[in-house]
Amino acid sequence: ILYRLSTAYLIIGIIYFELGELQKSMESLKKSLSLRETYFLPDAGLTYLNLAKTYNRLNQPDEAEKYFKMSLASFDKEYGADYYRTAEVWFEYGKFLQSAGRDTEALDAHTRALAICRKVYGEKHPLTALAWKNLGDFFTIAGNFPDALGHYQKALIAISAGFTGGDITDNPEPASALFDIRLLEILKSKAAAFEKLSETQMVHAEKIKSLQNSLATVNIALNLLEQIRNSYITEENKMYLAENEKETYLQGVHTALRLYKLTDDKQYAGTMYTIAGRCKAAVLRSEIAGREFYFTTGLPDSLQEKQKNLARNLAAYIHLIIQESRQVNPDSNKISAWKDELFELNRQNEKLSQKIDSILPALNVLQQKTRPPEPSEIQKRLRPGETLIDYLISDHYENGRKNLYTFVITRKNFVCLESEVDSLFEINTGVIRNLLSPRGALLMNHDSFNTLIESLHFMYHALISDAEKYFSGRRLKIIPDGELSYLPFEAFIGEKTSVQPGFENLDFLIHRYVFSYNYSSSLFHEKEERKFIKDLYAFIPSYGCDTCESEVSSLEGAGRELDKAYRYFKGRIYAGNEAGRAGFRDVLGSGAILHLAMHSVADTVDSRFSYLLFSGQPDYNVRPELFSYEISLSRVVSPLVVLSACNSGSGPLNRTEGTLSIARSFVLAGASSVIRTSWDINDETSSEIISSFYNHLAKGKRKDDALRQAKIDYLRVKSPVLQNPYYWAAYEITGDTGSVTGNKKYLTLQVLLIIIIVSVLSFYLRRRRILRALSR
Repeated sequence: ILYRLSTAYLIIGIIYFELGELQKSMESLKKSLSLRETYFLPDAGLTYLNLAKTYNRLNQPDEAEKYFKMSLASFDKEYGADYYRTAEVWFEYGKFLQSAGRDTEALDAHTRALAICRKVYGEKHPLTALAWKNLGDFFTIAGNFPDALGHYQKALIAISAGFTGGDITDNPEPASALFDIRLLEILKSKAAAFEKLSETQMVHAEKIKSLQNSLATVNIALNLLEQIRNSYITEENKMYLAENEKETYLQGVHTALRLYKLTDDKQYAGTMYTIAGRCKAAVLRSEIAGREFYFTTGLPDSLQEKQKNLARNLAAYIHLIIQESRQVNPDSNKISAWKDELFELNRQNEKLSQKIDSILPALNVLQQKTRPPEPSEIQKRLRPGETLIDYLISDHYENGRKNLYTFVITRKNFVCLESEVDSLFEINTGVIRNLLSPRGALLMNHDSFNTLIESLHFMYHALISDAEKYFSGRRLKIIPDGELSYLPFEAFIGEKTSVQPGFENLDFLIHRYVFSYNYSSSLFHEKEERKFIKDLYAFIPSYGCDTCESEVSSLEGAGRELDKAYRYFKGRIYAGNEAGRAGFRDVLGSGAILHLAMHSVADTVDSRFSYLLFSGQPDYNVRPELFSYEISLSRVVSPLVVLSACNSGSGPLNRTEGTLSIARSFVLAGASSVIRTSWDINDETSSEIISSFYNHLAKGKRKDDALRQAKIDYLRVKSPVLQNPYYWAAYEITGDTGSVTGNKKYLTLQVLLIIIIVSVLSFYLRRRRILRALSR
C-alpha cells in the first residue's frame, strides 16, 4: 500500500511538471520521496530523477545535479550499472550538463546512455534510436553538423526495421518504423541539421546540395506525418500532432524558400506553396480519413458498430506492438504475429471504407477538395486585377518571435515574403477582438479609440504593407491562418491622417481594396459566373421557450433587411414555424440564393457541433438545430448563402486552418460563396448593409463589389461614432465572388451595340437599293 501511495504521489508530481505547475510538482515528489526513504521502498531513483528535472526547470542547478547523482547511485545500488532506467537518467543528465556548458561531461553521459541501450535493448529498438538521436542533438548544439548527421543516420537505422542505409543521404520508408513518433523526430532533426550545415558552407553547389537533402528528408517526415494522421490516431499521437504538426510543415516551407532564393528554380516555389497548402488542408483530411462524420449521418447501425470495433482492434494491436518493442527483450514472434493481424485488420478497414464511401458519396466530393494546388493552377483561376494572399504563421515563439510567410499570387507573378512577428502581434490581435465587440463599442472612449486605431494600423504594417507593391489591381482574396482568421483586413488602417478622436476620414483599407476570403488554397475554385439568378429563399425563425430548452430572443432586424431585397428578387420567405430544418433541406438543391436570418451557436471545442437554430416542432419531435457536420455532408447548390447570424464565421481555432465555422461547412457542401459574420452583429446597422448589398447585387455587381459598396454607402451617411468597424466590418464574403444576376450595364451596352449594327446595316442595304434604282 505504501509503495502504491508513493507511486501515486510520483505520478501526480509528473503531471504537475508537465502542466508547468512546478511548486505543486515539487510538493508531490517530496511526499513520494519521503515515503520511499522512510520505509526503504524500491525505485527511489525514479523520484530522484523527477526531482532533478523539476529543480532544473526551477533554475536551481546545484540541487538538480545533486538529485541526478542520487538517482544514478540509487539505481546502481538497487539494480546494477546496466539497469534500463539508468539510461533515462543519463539522457536527462547529459542534456543538463550540456546546457551548463560542460560538453565533455555531457558527451560522456550520452555515450553511457547509448552503451546501456545497446546492451539491454540491442541495435534495433526505439530507445537505442533515442540514444543515437540524443548524441546527434549534442553535436547539433555544439555546431558539429557532420557528426550530428552521422549519429542521426544511426538513429534511423535503429528505429527502422530492415533499414541499413549508412549514407547520410539515405532515408527509410515511413512504413518501416518501430515507433512512428520517434522516426518523425529523428527525420526532423536530421533535416534541420542539413539546413544548418548549409549555413556554414561557402561553396554554392555544396550549400544547395545540403538544402536538397534537407528538403528530401523533411518530405519523408511530412509523408509520415500524414500517414500517422490517416491511420488510427492514439492519444499519444494526438497530443504530439497538436504540438508539432504545423512546425514540421513550416520547416519544409523554410527549406524550399531558401532553395528558391538560391536557385531561382520555380519548382521550389511550387514545392513551398504545396507544403503550405498541405498544412492548411490537414484538418479536413483528418476529419475525412478518421471517418468522424459517419456516426451521426444515418449510416446503418451495423456498419457503425463494425467501424468502431475495427478502430478498437487496430488501436489494441498498435499498442501491443509498441509496448513489446520497448521491452528489454522484445519477442519478435509476437510482434510478427500482431503485425499480420494488423495487416488483415487494415484490409478489412479499407473494404469497409469503400462500402461507406459508396453509401455516402458526399465524402468523395470532400476528399477532392483537400488537394492543394500548385501556384500555376491558382494563377489560371485568378481573373485580371485579382491578387491572392495566403498566410502561414508559426504556432510557437522562438527567441521571442514567430515566423510569418506571406504568399502573393497574381496571374503573372508569385512571391513569398518571409518575416517575423513578436508578442506585439498577439497583443494587438487581442485588442482588436476585444474592442470590436458589443461591449467594446458601447464603452469606447478616447483611450480605447486610440488603442484600436494603433492596433489596426499595426496590422496593416505587419500583414499588408510589404506585400502591397506586388498586388495586381484592387481585388484581394485573403487566405488567413491561425489567429489571423479573427482579423477584419478591410478595417486595417493605412495612413493615420486624422488626429481627431473619431472614425471619420480614416484610411480604412476598404477604401482602397475589394476584399474576399477563402479557408485554404485547396478550397479556392473560382467558378464561371451564374447569370440571371433571381430566386431568393429566406428563413426567419421565430423563437420561444417551446423551441428549445431555454428561451431564445427574436432577431428584431431580421425582417427589415429583406424588405427591399424582394423588389429585385423573387422567391419566398419562410417565417415563424415554417422556417424549419425540413423546409431548408428542400431548397438546398434549388440553385437559389439562400438567406438565413437566425441565431447560430459556435461550439468552441468541437466545430462539428456548432449549429444554426431553426424553428422547431417539439410536438412532432422535430429538433431546431442544424449542426455543422450535417451541413458539410449535404449537397448545397447555391451561388450564395447569406448567414445573417451572429458569429456564423466563428468557431474553434485550428492552428492550420483558422476558425472551423458553420460558414466553412457550407463551402465544403458546395455553396459557391458564403457571406458570414465574424462577431456579434448589431441588428439595425446590419439590416441596412444587407439591404444595400442586395440592391447592388441585383444591379449586376460582383458579390464582393456589392458587399463593399454596401459598406461604403453605410460609411457615407453614418455619424462618426457609427463608423466604428464593429458596426460594418463583421460581414465577410468567402468563396466565388462573381455576379449572380449578370452585369446589366454590359448587357445594355451589348443590346445597344446590336441595335447600332442592325441600324447601320439596314441603312446601308436601303441606300444600296436606292442607288441601284437611280442608276436604272
